[in-house]
Amino acid sequence: QVESSYVSRTKFIDVACGDYHTAILSEAGDVSCCGRGKDGQLGYGGKQEHFFPRKIDVESEPEEEDEKGKRIQGIRIYCGASSTAIISVTGEIYFWGDGQIYPSLIKTPEKAVHVALHPSNGMILSENNKVFSYDIE
Repeated sequence: QVESSYVSRTKFIDVACGDYHTAILSEAGDVSCCGRGKDGQLGYGGKQEHFFPRKIDVESEPEEEDEKGKRIQGIRIYCGASSTAIISVTGEIYFWGDGQIYPSLIKTPEKAVHVALHPSNGMILSENNKVFSYDIE
């Protein structure tokens, strides 16, 4: 049993596991990650380890240089061996890991409903049942 005040007072709706990390999604759409972070898969902006789930900030790109991005609310969460991704309420995909230490948007021509992660690339299923591939390098 995981003992953490954040975990004990939060309702979670989705969970995914990579080789050495776990990502969980709260009912409010917040992402928390724990485990080994050597490839940035925890999304904290570093490569450290965290043994208990820690909430991370998933934000859109700011429109102006001096602004902060808008909070992204997730509805599904996925893990690859050393990566993590969410699908937002608007069907956008945010990805981190495999050397990328912060969440960033993967641009797709249609809203996403499912993602399959593989080191450096993956597949996306759209709401119109089309499959797209992406490459993060």
